[in-house]
Amino acid sequence: MSKNDKNKKHSGSSEFIKIIDLAVHEGADSITIEYDDGLEVCNWICNTCIADVFVDRDFEKELIGYIIEAAKLENKPKGSIVVELHGIKHTINIEEYNHFGESAFKLTFKKEN
Repeated sequence: MSKNDKNKKHSGSSEFIKIIDLAVHEGADSITIEYDDGLEVCNWICNTCIADVFVDRDFEKELIGYIIEAAKLENKPKGSIVVELHGIKHTINIEEYNHFGESAFKLTFKKEN
């Protein structure tokens, strides 16, 4: 693995943590990640979506690549990633689905005690 590959992998994981941290801070119970006019990240709070759209293709590739690799989604539609935020472990259950011919992801949270 080259130094650039390691930096990309690190960048994808750090961006993932930032997205999860913001969603947890906002009180979201799930996130959807879909392609529309860019990568749409939607934090779902009581059936209300708070969305950001990212149009940086490198960011999209790094984030999606990290999710697929870390949740082991290469050959299956469901997986999970455990992250620690502010001393609390969260299990992020991830489901990949088809959204208008593109891969999309639903992430749901489970806080560990």
